Amino acid sequence: MIVFRYLFKEVLFSMSAVTLVVLFIIMSGRFINYLSDAAAGEITADVLFYLIGYRIPGFLELILPLGLFLGILLAY
Repeated sequence: MIVFRYLFKEVLFSMSAVTLVVLFIIMSGRFINYLSDAAAGEITADVLFYLIGYRIPGFLELILPLGLFLGILLAY
């Protein structure tokens, strides 16, 4: 029982770390694209963070399975 609790904690910690790093990398690239669109005048600067916040759930549904897989590999 103690081993399963330990493995669960390690998998959860590794999964969250991998997910946050990959999410930060993807969102920073997307933010740069939105920033260039704002500089060109295609979108206003006020909606940049709203767009980023709106896109996070869509990216998380792609990143979380990868984060879980890598978290399991790192924990074991």
